[in-house]
Amino acid sequence: MNDYQAKLKSDIQRIFSILGKQASNIKAYHDEIAKITPLPYIEQEKEKMRNKAEAALYQASRAVYEDIQKQLNSIRSTAVSMETEFQITPDLQAAIALVSAAGDKMNYETRSNLVKSFVGRKQALIALQSMFIAQGIESPGDGEITRFIFSAEAACDELDKNASWIAVQPGKSMVQIMEFSKLLENFAELEGAELSMKISDFVDTDAYYMGLARAASGLTETR
Repeated sequence: MNDYQAKLKSDIQRIFSILGKQASNIKAYHDEIAKITPLPYIEQEKEKMRNKAEAALYQASRAVYEDIQKQLNSIRSTAVSMETEFQITPDLQAAIALVSAAGDKMNYETRSNLVKSFVGRKQALIALQSMFIAQGIESPGDGEITRFIFSAEAACDELDKNASWIAVQPGKSMVQIMEFSKLLENFAELEGAELSMKISDFVDTDAYYMGLARAASGLTETR
């Protein structure tokens, strides 16, 4: 990994840690609701207690979102810088020479390995894609390489949009956390940031599947 990818790795794993806090917030909410349900109070009084628990979850979720947003801002800055940087490095020169020499005889495995070696370096991938097309190895819009050539701003916009749900409408199940985490893990893969920790290192994934079951049965909200 280069310095950009190492920074993305650090920021994304920091978000996983923050999401672990949100998982604790959700558990605390459900624990509180479980305590309220059997209490010998009139329903109106218990509803007030449930509303208080929900307000506490909302407040805690807002704090989580603010912490996540700081990391997402850092991720955006890094990703945009990565996207625009271009250097004709020796490894890129060697790759272009190899593609030129092999032409349309280049096999899929070699082509795939070349692509993987430049993941996260958008301008280098664009140059490599142009060579693939020029040599008749791939057609425009085809091939594995297209997956790794994307708009960093658009990808970060999608992350921002999903993160905002945590503050705007905090989920009462693990579904929200896991969906956002999957987006982060996919983003890391596309940028070549090799994660050493994932969301499963910070939250109980069994709770996620329980959340899916609860959502399916209408017992809780997923968004």
